[in-house]
Amino acid sequence: MPATRTDKWSSWLIIGFFFFILLSSALISSVALRPETNIFIPLRVALAFAVICALASMVTGLIAIIRHKEQAVSVFLAAAIGSYFLFFIVGFYSLIK
Repeated sequence: MPATRTDKWSSWLIIGFFFFILLSSALISSVALRPETNIFIPLRVALAFAVICALASMVTGLIAIIRHKEQAVSVFLAAAIGSYFLFFIVGFYSLIK
């Protein structure tokens, strides 16, 4: 279990990341039910919050691991998932250019 506030933030932010990813998936599947709906703005907002949560989880997880010598599995997973997402974003934008 995470012990300090930074550890708990990291764990909750990665949970928020998965929540916003599930929310965006639900928005996309709602278009199949009602194709006339315009979901692009809510979808962009949900995905933006997912990106923010993933990157913030990575930063707080790394701070917890380096400064507080945290050894909780949830913090390591949060930092790993956030790092993977950062590499995904960097790779995606390097393909665009």
